[in-house]
Amino acid sequence: FRINRQTDPKRQFSIDQSGSLCVAQRLDREEIPKYNLVIEAFDSAGNVGFQTIEIYVQDVNDNAPVPYTVPNPCVFMENTEPTMQPICEIRAYDPDTIENGPPFIMKLASDFKFGAYLNVVYNKNGDNGNGSMIVTAKQRLDREAEFPGKQLEIPIILKDSGGLQSERSVFIIIGDENDSPMRNGEMTIFVNSYLGRLEKTVIGRVYVEDKDDWDLPDKIFSWAPGKSLPGFSLAINGEITMDANMPSRTYQMTANVVDKRRNEKAQGVVNVIIKMVPAAAFENQGAIRIMLSPNGLDSPGSFIRVDSTGSSPMSRFVNKMNEYLDGNSELDVFSIKQDQIVLQNYAPTVLDVRFSAHGSPYKSPILLNGLIAQYRSELEKAIGATIVSAGIDMCKFTVCDKGCQTVNHANEQGIVVSANQTVIVGVNAWSNDTCICPVFTPPSSCQANLCLNSGVCHNTYPGFFCECRNNFLKGLRCQGTTRSFDGQGFAWFKPVPACTSLNISLQFLTK
Repeated sequence: FRINRQTDPKRQFSIDQSGSLCVAQRLDREEIPKYNLVIEAFDSAGNVGFQTIEIYVQDVNDNAPVPYTVPNPCVFMENTEPTMQPICEIRAYDPDTIENGPPFIMKLASDFKFGAYLNVVYNKNGDNGNGSMIVTAKQRLDREAEFPGKQLEIPIILKDSGGLQSERSVFIIIGDENDSPMRNGEMTIFVNSYLGRLEKTVIGRVYVEDKDDWDLPDKIFSWAPGKSLPGFSLAINGEITMDANMPSRTYQMTANVVDKRRNEKAQGVVNVIIKMVPAAAFENQGAIRIMLSPNGLDSPGSFIRVDSTGSSPMSRFVNKMNEYLDGNSELDVFSIKQDQIVLQNYAPTVLDVRFSAHGSPYKSPILLNGLIAQYRSELEKAIGATIVSAGIDMCKFTVCDKGCQTVNHANEQGIVVSANQTVIVGVNAWSNDTCICPVFTPPSSCQANLCLNSGVCHNTYPGFFCECRNNFLKGLRCQGTTRSFDGQGFAWFKPVPACTSLNISLQFLTK
């Protein structure tokens, strides 16, 4: 007997050869409420039979209510009297069945700090009897003020009819008016061009100092006379487009900016630094997956934005990694991309950060990802967010049967991450799982990089052999096959491949 894995993609069931079907992993009704398992039966003559089994997952009260606002988002405009602000309602939903859902009880958490600005009242009859909270403004708001800032967090304690409780937050956005002066500004755009072949790309928008950030329709952008360069064009809305295959070097341009509403003029200096990402850097990439959340890093831009300490989460990450590498490598972040990953029972939004460390030669991904895993807590504190994983492993929840390998890809597109004064155009990179056992299969003839450590490949028709130039590296491909330890050291190796059948042999020789 066996289970058709297409009908059990997360391997949550198992069957033995007596036909006993068992639950192998925890089930989640909110994720998969019903299974149509196909059981395949084989006899000694090679005949195959199929049987479909319907499995319904019963609900338990394992999900607390989740709040949301109506409208979403709730916007209170700045410089507006409280009586002229709209009413915002906080409602909740519960992924569990109706028996384990509403009515909901809601109350403000003790750490709510905007009581001077907002009035929040619970109404048990709100939302058609499900229970809700009404939010109204108490005073005029200023989006540019240091406090309360651009958004107001409302932490809420919610409880469903079964007594399950959680604390979640919703946010009121302070809307922007064009009420602040505009001044000259300067920005730097870092462009990572994969293999030097980045296609024609919008690489960012001209930056000028202005506390207002919803006033783009009031601004007109143009290159200052004599301050533009070939290969870069500027749209009237401030977007800069770079031609394809631009050479790696530093460029500087200046744009004129006019605010029509306030009748103001300013200039924005644009520095563009183009750097090629060679194949070796991509092949030796390390990676870190960071959780995006309102209480930590909430967007790709927040990873590169300089804060009050004069540093950004990215710069602190780079500094820490350089410290772990003893300062003898140049660490380059070449891709920052938002993604959504599928874990066992939820799908969080994450930030995939890919980087390389050049130390002649490039540092191994095994070392880079190993350092992230070793210093995970320290790195989380430095960047102010949760690290989901060291490296990107697409095989963790694969549907492959016989083996799995994570394969990294990239193309000539650019992914723009902006933090106003700093913009990073990263490589459009992604990973997927391939259902093969990732072990070395000897080719029939010589190939590039087949012989390691400066070994020379010779064809034997069919087959090959490697002539090794180092007497201490005598593996089949001139790789090292021995490690010596004196009781103080250790060695890092690749993770064990995801294969159905795999043999690993070790021999020990002591002094």
